[in-house]
Amino acid sequence: MTTSSLFAFYHVTTTEDWICDNIIKYYDAKTGQKRKEEIAGSCKKRKELEIVASPVSEYDITCEKKAQEILDDWKGFDKLRA
Repeated sequence: MTTSSLFAFYHVTTTEDWICDNIIKYYDAKTGQKRKEEIAGSCKKRKELEIVASPVSEYDITCEKKAQEILDDWKGFDKLRA
């Protein structure tokens, strides 16, 4: 599975559906991983979200804000797990 095929989530999914659970389900379906902790902790996904959230990305402001919101949610999830 290439990074670009996983990164496709952000192109094939409406921003309203960009929520942690949907990202996890998408990655699970594409990679076969089953443990949410492994998927939620993936640096690759976070890196992709950081790219989407970047003001110099190819995405519009709505996508950038939604990606940042998801990153912020994951940071909160990490604090709860610690």
